[in-house]
Amino acid sequence: MDPLSAPHGARHRESDAYPEPDTDRWSVADLVDFDYYVDEDERLARASAAERKRLTERDRRLYREQIEQATTGAAEHSPRHRSQALRRWLSARRRAEDPSLRPLLPGAVYARGQRLVSLGLALLGFLMGIGVASALLHYDGQHPVNVSWYVFVLVLVQILLVAATLGAWYARRTGTVRAAVQDFSLLGQLVKPLFSRAARWVQRQRLAHVPPDVRDRAKAKQGLLEGHYALYGQAAYLPMLVPAQLFGIGFNVGVIIITIALEWFTDLAFGWGSALNVQAGTVHALAHFIALPWSWLFGEGVGVPTLEQVAGTRIALKDPLFLLDAEHLRSWRWFLVLAVFTYGLLPRLALLGVSILKQRRTLA
Repeated sequence: MDPLSAPHGARHRESDAYPEPDTDRWSVADLVDFDYYVDEDERLARASAAERKRLTERDRRLYREQIEQATTGAAEHSPRHRSQALRRWLSARRRAEDPSLRPLLPGAVYARGQRLVSLGLALLGFLMGIGVASALLHYDGQHPVNVSWYVFVLVLVQILLVAATLGAWYARRTGTVRAAVQDFSLLGQLVKPLFSRAARWVQRQRLAHVPPDVRDRAKAKQGLLEGHYALYGQAAYLPMLVPAQLFGIGFNVGVIIITIALEWFTDLAFGWGSALNVQAGTVHALAHFIALPWSWLFGEGVGVPTLEQVAGTRIALKDPLFLLDAEHLRSWRWFLVLAVFTYGLLPRLALLGVSILKQRRTLA
């Protein structure tokens, strides 16, 4: 039976089982399903002239009965009207789909795979952050934790990575650089293939838990198992932005948690040293410069070591560690946590927000 000709009550109950949001906004999963339905219609239209006529009449009926009234807010034939009409057409096609096959649509599977990849990357980043910070904070009771290495790896390197990310986003405005960035970036080589693999894994898992007749019908639908994951335009880059930032957020959360935990439950000693003729005043000035974002709230002695504390934590190979003031050796602890929070976690949270906004604007 044609779903559009079914009794109103039956259609209502069927829609309630898998509600389709009443929205004109597009998502990447919508693009995947739209590509799938267009491809399916083109395949059927090539079969015979009668099939082409049936599809034309179906789309005309969909427009008159379900789409025309919902798109009155936009001028007819304008880009906005076209976008709204196509999005409503997609909603109608999804509602008309067999409820047993609807969860197997490639868009739903792709969205599920993207969530799995995002969660996996966030967890991987968290574990890597714990591992890197633990290594940098290793203290054997004889040699203090090197503040310089901690700041270099977990603050300076992250600042450079954020700057590189922003530079890559800006450079993508030109076609040549956009292709190069996509081909050689971590996103293009690692994250993007994970989406397709995760989506296919989700598809296989869902097919394994459906009745045999549903599985046979799903396999018979061209393109359903393979998935239509090849998007177009800038949308091909969009799904990778958010998971990449979640990895960075997870990494910094892991760093901050393990740093606070080790400072809380162990007695760490922090120090700095250099084979160059670097004075304590220079290091103190540099620490103050790094601490500018939080020094108004956490002043000297808390958010940043004092000049005396900086001088008291300079490590010389000839000086035994026990001769140094214990309070001076602990004075860097909150400076390190606040530095990672300010220059590691906050920029990643900002990039996450920008990524979400960029995705919405591009899809619009």
